[in-house]
Amino acid sequence: MFYSPGAAKSRDEHMGFSRTAHLRTFSLPGGDRASRCPPRSALGLLFAMDAEEAAKIARRWFPPPQLQPLLAMLRGGAGMCPRTSSVGRLFDSVGAICGLPRIGGEQLSEISFEGQAAMALEFAAEIDHTQAYDLPLGDGRPATADWSPLIRGVIADQESGVSVGVISARFHNALGDLALAIAERAACSRVVLSGGCFQNALLTRVVRRRLSEAGFDVYAHEKVPPGDGGVSLGQAFIASRQLERQ
Repeated sequence: MFYSPGAAKSRDEHMGFSRTAHLRTFSLPGGDRASRCPPRSALGLLFAMDAEEAAKIARRWFPPPQLQPLLAMLRGGAGMCPRTSSVGRLFDSVGAICGLPRIGGEQLSEISFEGQAAMALEFAAEIDHTQAYDLPLGDGRPATADWSPLIRGVIADQESGVSVGVISARFHNALGDLALAIAERAACSRVVLSGGCFQNALLTRVVRRRLSEAGFDVYAHEKVPPGDGGVSLGQAFIASRQLERQ
């Protein structure tokens, strides 16, 4: 969410919000199961681009008896495959495509905790690398950021032997560029970085730098976590203010 406090006439008017932009959605085969199985997120994302290519790539993650039901779910629609625009699931997908996380040289198909693949991707990054994948922001209200050029870039780099560290850096830099594009689209002078993905110190640093260099006032969490703990506190605050107004 982006809003400008200076645009409102009173504090009460700050209780509303508008959605400026979101990632292009994709399906999650098995729903919440994908949060503990990053290759499921990657399969859903790849399927949205090219079903045949998705099946080919996914053979590295799933044996045929597991892959065929997942593909059938994706072909069947939203019943078993809710759609998501989650940045976290995009992180999981890129991590899975890069073969992360690994233990003993082997990629894990099931992870121990949500975000493990994203953490592995963060820690692999070559932080001094400055190039970024293309992550274009379209028109519309809300606008849609299309990750397909980014994913094709990841796949092409992987096939060319580019290191995971460089791929990760280009991915994080792309998200920084997107954050700046969204802030400029929203025409906000103040930007708050919140949500579970900002537990990622590299992402937070990249986004803060992009926005600060462009003249935005950037705020991040200090006393409250950016994930579910902060979300629930914010929900309680909004609810209390609405009750006060009533």
